[in-house]
Amino acid sequence: MWQTRWQALMVRLGLSENQTTFDSLIAAYSEKHRRYHDLSHLVAVLESLDQVEELTNQKDLIELALWFHDAIYKTKSSGNEAKSAQWARTFLTENEANEEIINKVVEFIMATEHNYVPVDEDQKLIVDIDLAILGRSEEVYTKYQQDVRQEYAWVPKFIYTRKRKALLMSFLARPRIYSCDAFYETLEAKARQNMSRELEGLG
Repeated sequence: MWQTRWQALMVRLGLSENQTTFDSLIAAYSEKHRRYHDLSHLVAVLESLDQVEELTNQKDLIELALWFHDAIYKTKSSGNEAKSAQWARTFLTENEANEEIINKVVEFIMATEHNYVPVDEDQKLIVDIDLAILGRSEEVYTKYQQDVRQEYAWVPKFIYTRKRKALLMSFLARPRIYSCDAFYETLEAKARQNMSRELEGLG
C-alpha cells in the first residue's frame, strides 16, 4: 500500500519511481532504536494529511516533506530535522527538481522543529499534523509518552525529567498549540489536558 502511495506521489511530482529511496526511507523508519518516530508515526502523519487535504495549497510537497521529516532520527545527536532536510534536498537535486520545489520541501521539514514558528498556512498545517499525537485519547497519548521515554532510555531519569518538563511547559505556554482551526477545535483542549497530566506526573 505504502509503496503504491510513494509511486503515485513520484508520478504526480513528475519524478522517476525512486524505488531505492523508498526502500531507504522504510529502512530508516524501521530502525531498532525507534519506538515512536517509526513507521507507525509515518503512517499516522500521512493519514492525517489525507483527512485535511482540502486545507493544503501544496499537498504533494507537504506529503514529500512528511516522508522525509523524521527520516534521520538519532537521539544521541542534534540537528535531526536539518539532516532529514538535507537528505530530501539531495534526493530532489539528484532528480533535477527545480530550486523552488527543493526549498519548499526543505522549509516544510524544518518547520517540524519544536521551536520553529510556522509562518504560512502550509507550514502551520504540517506542524499541526506532526503534533496531532498530543491531542489524541489518553490511552494513545500515554503510549506515545512511554515510547518517547524508551527512545531516550539512555538518558538518566533526572535529566530526561528536566528536559521533558521544559518541553511540555514550552508547549503549554503557547497561546495556541495548533495553528489551524481544524486542529485547534478538535485537539487543543485534549492536548493541554494530556500534557498537563504528564507534567504533573513528572513531579
